[in-house]
Formats: sequence, C-alpha cells, structure tokens
Amino acid sequence: MEINNISMKENFNIVNNKAKKEDTSKFEDILKDKITDKDKEELKDVCDKLESQFINLMFKEMRKGSQNPLIPKSQTEEMFQGMIDEEYSKRASESDGFGLSKMMYDQLIRKTIQ
Repeated sequence: MEINNISMKENFNIVNNKAKKEDTSKFEDILKDKITDKDKEELKDVCDKLESQFINLMFKEMRKGSQNPLIPKSQTEEMFQGMIDEEYSKRASESDGFGLSKMMYDQLIRKTIQ
C-alpha cells in the first residue's frame, strides 16, 4: 500500500487558500458594486479642494518672499490679497491646476477598487 506524499495539513492549506481567494474576490466585487457615481463625484470634489488649498498655501509663501520690508502692507491690503489668492487658487484647481487633484483621485479610486 502506497502512502500519499501530501499530508493532511498540506491538503487543508490548499483548500483553505482557495477559500480565502474566493472570499476575497467576493468582497472586492461587493465593494466595487457599492461605490456609486455620487461617491466618485464627492471624492473628486475633495481632491479639487485639497489641490486648491495646496495652491493657496503656495501663493501665500510666494508673497512672503516677495514682500518689501521697507513698505509695510496695511491689514486691509493683506486681507484683500489673501482673498484674491484664495480665488486664484480655486480657479486654478477648477481648470486642472497642476494635475495634483487628478493624480490623487486616480490613486484613491484605484486603491478603493482594487
């Protein structure tokens, strides 16, 4: 009588691994189905807002570097400049900006769907 080279433990591991792969694929399918277009739009909006904030911070830092210390700005002028920079950053991110928003969106969607 020949004894099979595969032990009971190895048989269990093979069956268990197949079951895990099936369970994982079922979960991934369910997750893909649950991601709606509304979720994708909300994610896109959040990515756009984050890019807008990034651009706004960049504008603020650039302005700090270009200020003349001999001519101080009034508080009103600084507030107005901040509001203009904020509007510029919104417009820049709406018109594809630096592409940061698109890269973040693609990365997050890929992570969610995978």
